[in-house]
Amino acid sequence: MKITTLDGKAWRHLAHDMVNILGRIRNASELLNDPSTLTADEATMAINMMNNDLTQAESLIRNVCLLQRYTLEPATDMAPTPVAETAQAAWTAASAGHPGHTFENAGVENAQAKADASRLEDALREIFQNACRYSPPNSTITLEAK
Repeated sequence: MKITTLDGKAWRHLAHDMVNILGRIRNASELLNDPSTLTADEATMAINMMNNDLTQAESLIRNVCLLQRYTLEPATDMAPTPVAETAQAAWTAASAGHPGHTFENAGVENAQAKADASRLEDALREIFQNACRYSPPNSTITLEAK
Protein backbone atom coordinates (compact mmCIF):
# COMPACT_ATOMS: atom_id res chain seq x y z
CA MET A 1 0.00 0.00 0.00
CA LYS A 2 1.51 3.31 -1.04
CA ILE A 3 0.03 6.55 0.18
CA THR A 4 1.26 9.75 -1.43
CA THR A 5 0.55 13.41 -0.91
CA LEU A 6 -2.27 15.11 -2.75
CA ASP A 7 -1.32 17.17 -5.77
CA GLY A 8 -2.68 20.66 -6.47
CA LYS A 9 -5.55 19.38 -8.63
CA ALA A 10 -6.74 17.03 -5.87
CA TRP A 11 -6.60 19.82 -3.28
CA ARG A 12 -8.63 22.09 -5.60
CA HIS A 13 -11.21 19.32 -6.01
CA LEU A 14 -11.47 18.85 -2.22
CA ALA A 15 -11.73 22.60 -1.68
CA HIS A 16 -14.44 22.83 -4.36
CA ASP A 17 -16.44 20.05 -2.66
CA MET A 18 -16.13 21.79 0.71
CA VAL A 19 -17.20 25.16 -0.73
CA ASN A 20 -20.28 23.51 -2.28
CA ILE A 21 -21.19 21.80 0.98
CA LEU A 22 -20.75 25.00 2.99
CA GLY A 23 -22.81 26.94 0.42
CA ARG A 24 -25.69 24.48 0.79
CA ILE A 25 -25.47 24.77 4.58
CA ARG A 26 -25.53 28.59 4.32
CA ASN A 27 -28.57 28.49 2.02
CA ALA A 28 -30.49 26.20 4.37
CA SER A 29 -29.52 28.38 7.31
CA GLU A 30 -30.80 31.51 5.54
CA LEU A 31 -34.11 29.77 4.79
CA LEU A 32 -34.48 28.81 8.44
CA ASN A 33 -33.76 32.38 9.63
CA ASP A 34 -37.27 33.38 8.51
CA PRO A 35 -39.43 30.36 9.38
CA SER A 36 -42.65 32.25 8.63
CA THR A 37 -41.99 31.75 4.90
CA LEU A 38 -41.70 27.96 5.23
CA THR A 39 -44.21 25.20 5.81
CA ALA A 40 -43.41 22.68 8.51
CA ASP A 41 -42.44 20.12 5.85
CA GLU A 42 -40.12 22.61 4.11
CA ALA A 43 -38.45 23.50 7.40
CA THR A 44 -37.97 19.83 8.24
CA MET A 45 -36.52 19.18 4.79
CA ALA A 46 -34.11 22.15 5.15
CA ILE A 47 -32.96 20.90 8.56
CA ASN A 48 -32.46 17.37 7.25
CA MET A 49 -30.49 18.64 4.25
CA MET A 50 -28.33 20.81 6.50
CA ASN A 51 -27.64 17.86 8.84
CA ASN A 52 -26.68 15.69 5.86
CA ASP A 53 -24.35 18.39 4.53
CA LEU A 54 -22.75 18.83 7.96
CA THR A 55 -22.12 15.07 8.09
CA GLN A 56 -20.53 15.18 4.63
CA ALA A 57 -18.34 18.13 5.61
CA GLU A 58 -17.24 16.35 8.78
CA SER A 59 -16.40 13.21 6.83
CA LEU A 60 -14.46 15.17 4.19
CA ILE A 61 -12.44 17.01 6.84
CA ARG A 62 -11.79 13.79 8.77
CA ASN A 63 -10.58 12.02 5.62
CA VAL A 64 -8.28 14.90 4.67
CA CYS A 65 -6.83 14.93 8.19
CA LEU A 66 -6.37 11.16 8.08
CA LEU A 67 -4.64 11.40 4.72
CA GLN A 68 -2.40 14.21 5.97
CA ARG A 69 -1.47 12.05 8.95
CA TYR A 70 -0.26 9.43 6.50
CA THR A 71 1.66 11.91 4.38
CA LEU A 72 3.26 13.89 7.21
CA GLU A 73 4.20 11.18 9.70
CA PRO A 74 6.86 8.69 8.75
CA ALA A 75 5.70 5.09 8.79
CA THR A 76 6.95 3.23 11.82
CA ASP A 77 6.37 -0.39 10.91
CA MET A 78 6.24 -1.08 7.19
CA ALA A 79 5.94 -4.84 7.33
CA PRO A 80 3.85 -7.43 5.47
CA THR A 81 0.40 -7.08 7.00
CA PRO A 82 -2.42 -9.61 6.55
CA VAL A 83 -5.21 -7.60 4.94
CA ALA A 84 -8.05 -9.97 5.92
CA GLU A 85 -7.21 -9.90 9.64
CA THR A 86 -6.67 -6.14 9.62
CA ALA A 87 -9.92 -5.59 7.72
CA GLN A 88 -11.85 -7.80 10.15
CA ALA A 89 -10.53 -5.82 13.13
CA ALA A 90 -11.43 -2.55 11.38
CA TRP A 91 -14.91 -3.88 10.54
CA THR A 92 -15.54 -4.95 14.14
CA ALA A 93 -14.73 -1.43 15.36
CA ALA A 94 -16.59 0.37 12.54
CA SER A 95 -19.76 -1.69 12.60
CA ALA A 96 -20.34 -1.42 16.36
CA GLY A 97 -22.51 1.67 15.89
CA HIS A 98 -24.24 0.33 12.77
CA PRO A 99 -25.98 -2.96 13.56
CA GLY A 100 -27.50 -4.93 10.71
CA HIS A 101 -24.76 -4.49 8.12
CA THR A 102 -22.66 -7.49 7.16
CA PHE A 103 -19.06 -7.64 6.01
CA GLU A 104 -17.68 -9.76 3.20
CA ASN A 105 -14.07 -10.35 2.18
CA ALA A 106 -13.79 -10.93 -1.57
CA GLY A 107 -10.34 -12.02 -2.62
CA VAL A 108 -8.39 -10.62 0.32
CA GLU A 109 -8.14 -13.83 2.34
CA ASN A 110 -4.43 -14.31 1.55
CA ALA A 111 -3.58 -10.73 0.57
CA GLN A 112 -0.64 -9.01 2.22
CA ALA A 113 0.09 -5.28 2.20
CA LYS A 114 3.43 -3.75 3.04
CA ALA A 115 2.02 -1.24 5.50
CA ASP A 116 1.88 -0.09 9.07
CA ALA A 117 -0.86 -2.37 10.42
CA SER A 118 -2.37 0.21 12.79
CA ARG A 119 -2.56 2.86 10.07
CA LEU A 120 -4.08 0.42 7.61
CA GLU A 121 -6.67 -0.52 10.22
CA ASP A 122 -7.43 3.19 10.87
CA ALA A 123 -7.96 3.84 7.16
CA LEU A 124 -10.15 0.76 6.67
CA ARG A 125 -12.19 1.58 9.79
CA GLU A 126 -12.90 5.07 8.41
CA ILE A 127 -13.91 3.63 5.02
CA PHE A 128 -16.17 1.04 6.68
CA GLN A 129 -17.80 3.67 8.92
CA ASN A 130 -18.62 5.76 5.86
CA ALA A 131 -19.91 2.69 4.02
CA CYS A 132 -22.21 1.83 6.94
CA ARG A 133 -23.35 5.42 7.33
CA TYR A 134 -24.27 5.88 3.66
CA SER A 135 -25.47 2.37 2.72
CA PRO A 136 -29.06 1.17 3.01
CA PRO A 137 -29.89 -0.65 6.26
CA ASN A 138 -28.94 -4.35 6.45
CA SER A 139 -26.70 -4.18 3.39
CA THR A 140 -23.48 -6.09 2.78
CA ILE A 141 -20.21 -4.14 2.71
CA THR A 142 -17.63 -5.93 0.53
CA LEU A 143 -13.86 -5.50 0.55
CA GLU A 144 -12.42 -6.71 -2.72
CA ALA A 145 -8.81 -7.07 -3.84
CA LYS A 146 -7.71 -7.45 -7.43
